[in-house]
Amino acid sequence: SNFFFEFYKYLDAIFDKNPNISKEFHTLQVVLYAEYQRDKLLKFLQTSQYISLTQAQKDLQEQRVLGPEIVYILERTGQLEKALEVILRSINDVNQAIEFCKRHNDEELWEILIRYSLNKPGLLFYKLIHLLIN
Repeated sequence: SNFFFEFYKYLDAIFDKNPNISKEFHTLQVVLYAEYQRDKLLKFLQTSQYISLTQAQKDLQEQRVLGPEIVYILERTGQLEKALEVILRSINDVNQAIEFCKRHNDEELWEILIRYSLNKPGLLFYKLIHLLIN
């Protein structure tokens, strides 16, 4: 509705000037950014220290936002396997999945990636082989 769009613009303007003033609305702003200006959502998640990540995750999943934003939240809350699943199944980015596994250097993550690659012949499998050889 028009009210929520105006409220979004108001909170966005306040956040740009001084994020601390509107801190009690930051978790709500996640939903508003997802709805009205998705391109600002990831930076907002990375910048605000006042977001309930658990609530933000729930809200974004309800809105079917399953991109870099949800990966960021899952990673921040230690849900690394879920984050990798989103990268592989929703974002569908092999390079990002490999970088994610390298960054966390976790055997279980590598196992998930290898198991996934066995069902997806072609590019992913060859990238993994190349990565392991070099």
